[in-house]
Amino acid sequence: MVAVSFGPDSMALLDMLHEDGYNLAVAHVNYHKRPQSNLEQSGLEQYCIHRDIPLYVLDIDQYSETGNFQGWARQVRYRFFANIATQIGAQAIITAHHRDDHIETILLQKKRKTMSICMGICEETTLFGRRVLRPLLPYSKSELIEYCAKHGVDYAVDQSNLSDAYERNKIRHHEVTLLNSDDINRLLKEADDYNLATKALLTSIQADFAQCKLPVLKVVGYDERQLFLAVHLLLKNQLSNYPISKSLLSEMRDIAHGSKSHWRRHLRGDYWLVRSYDTFEVIKFDIAKQYSYKYEKPSRDDTPYFFMDFTSASHRNLAPLECYPITIRNTQPGDYLVIAGHRRLLRRLFIDWKLPRHRRNSWPVMLDKDGNIIFVPRYRPDFNKETNSRFFVK
Repeated sequence: MVAVSFGPDSMALLDMLHEDGYNLAVAHVNYHKRPQSNLEQSGLEQYCIHRDIPLYVLDIDQYSETGNFQGWARQVRYRFFANIATQIGAQAIITAHHRDDHIETILLQKKRKTMSICMGICEETTLFGRRVLRPLLPYSKSELIEYCAKHGVDYAVDQSNLSDAYERNKIRHHEVTLLNSDDINRLLKEADDYNLATKALLTSIQADFAQCKLPVLKVVGYDERQLFLAVHLLLKNQLSNYPISKSLLSEMRDIAHGSKSHWRRHLRGDYWLVRSYDTFEVIKFDIAKQYSYKYEKPSRDDTPYFFMDFTSASHRNLAPLECYPITIRNTQPGDYLVIAGHRRLLRRLFIDWKLPRHRRNSWPVMLDKDGNIIFVPRYRPDFNKETNSRFFVK
C-alpha cells in the first residue's frame, strides 16, 4: 500500500512501483487546508483510474488548530494507512521519504538533541502494528522531480512547503542549502554508523529480556542510550509509536534504584508501564470485573479469566463430587484458605507467591457448595500452558 500526497516524491514512487509490476493500492489523506487539495486529489484519482489501481481517501473536515498540527496530522494519516493496510491485507505500507528528508531529520535531531531509534529516517519501522518501508532514501528530491519529468508523471507542489512556518522548513531553506557534497556525505556516514551501532546494541539488549519483561537490575546498569533502546523494545509490540521522554526514563531509573516492589505509570489508553518485583513490563489493564461461574457437576469451560477441564477423575482431589455445586469467582477482600487447620489470608499468600499486584483482584478461587474456598491456583511466573493442562489462569 503506497501513501501518496500527489507531490513529486510520492508520485515518482507510485509510478516506479507500478512500472515494476507490484500489486498496489493507494492511500491519500485530504486535509482540505489548501484550495488546491481537491485538485490534487482529482489528479491522483485520474492516475489510479487509468492504471486500475485501488485508491482509498480519508477526508479530514475537522482538525485541531491548537498544539502541533503536523504531529496530529501524522498520527491521523498513519492510523488511516494502517487500517487500510490491514483491511486489504497489504504486506507493507510504503512511503516516499527521500534523502533530503533524511538529511533534514538528522539536522533537526541534532538541533533538538532528541533520542531516537534511528539517526535520520529509518529505512523500515513499525507503526500502529504495520510494517513501513521507505525505499527512496538513497534518492534526492531533484532526482525524483527529474523522474516525473522524464516519464510524464503529473504532480503538484504543496505551497506550504515553501514557507518558514515550520521548523523543518526553516532547516530545509536555511541550513540544508548551505551544505556542500562533503558535508552531506559526512552527515550520511555519521547516520549510517550510528544506525549500524544501534542495531548491534538492540540485539544485545534484547538478550536481557525474559518473556517480554525487562529485569530491574538491567535498568540499574544501563546508560541513557541503552535504557532508551530497552524501553523501545519494551513498548514496541503494544505501543510502537509511543514517545519515550527523558522524564519517563528518569522515573524508571528512580524506581529501579528504589525500594518499591510495585509501581505503575499510565502510558496511553488501557496500557501501563508496571514494575512488579524484579521486572518491568507493559500491561493492558482491564479494571477487574466481578465474575462468578457456577458448576453443578464436573465440567469443561473456557472463560476470559481461566480455563478448566474437570471432566476426568484426575482432578477429583481438587473438587470432590461431594463439593458440588462449585463456584469459581475472583478474589474478594477477606478471602482466606484453610491450610493445615490454619486460616491464611489470600492477601498474604499472594505476597508470598510474589503474585503481581495487578493480577490479584482478578485471580480465581474455587468455593464448595457451602461457600468455603477449597482451591486457589498457585502463581508461577514461568508457567507454560501444556496440552494436558486441566486448569490455568488466563
